[in-house]
Amino acid sequence: MLKIRTSLFRTAARANDDRRICPPPSPKPPSISIIFHGSRRPALKREPSGTSSSVLEEFRLSIEQSRNNSFGCLLDSGDRLLASAFGPVSKNVRLHLADYSKNLGGETVPVRHPLTHEMVGLFDGKRVSKPLSFNTEHVSRFQRKVYEILERIPMGKVTTYGLISKHLGSAARAVGGSVASNPWPLFIPCQRVVNFDLTIGNYGLCGTLGPAGTVVKRTLLEREGVPILNGRIDRTALWDPSGNSH
Repeated sequence: MLKIRTSLFRTAARANDDRRICPPPSPKPPSISIIFHGSRRPALKREPSGTSSSVLEEFRLSIEQSRNNSFGCLLDSGDRLLASAFGPVSKNVRLHLADYSKNLGGETVPVRHPLTHEMVGLFDGKRVSKPLSFNTEHVSRFQRKVYEILERIPMGKVTTYGLISKHLGSAARAVGGSVASNPWPLFIPCQRVVNFDLTIGNYGLCGTLGPAGTVVKRTLLEREGVPILNGRIDRTALWDPSGNSH
């Protein structure tokens, strides 16, 4: 079951500005946390007199090497997964997650965390061994709906952007954008979304598309038991989130 948590982070200076101009309530939807298990608000750092205060938060960065790939997880202070990444170049994985942390206003601290080992298992076609907690404060409500559908796709099955958009009553392009910006690759199986003609399509590594992405995506699907012939998914593996048969 999903539990909703609304969070509002603001600096002291921003709070003073709010009181002066008294703006109307923000139209931005509340943020959502998946499998929420509580949180810790970041501490307000007191700056020397004459400077503004700022909210600082430490994010833990865990990197693990397995064979020819590096796997990385970025976690908040509540042990919730902020983002994940993997690829053949360890430096790119580290930089991608460090930039992600910076964009969220945090700084990374190196740690060793068991979730990176879970990533290795997922890459090898295994299932997650325990429930995960995701920090979704940085994704939109629509993205959350898309990712909930991705979590439901059975191992060994795929769906298409069009079937997801039809189920949600949205444009396929919006679904494609959400899938492409998935912050939790492998944990949220975006590799199970393919083109309308059941061709495999591309797959981003550390936020970058390239020829290697299609190879990786095909490898992941084959390890999960998806039947592929001449570059296309067999229709017997097609899953419809609306429950219709094809």
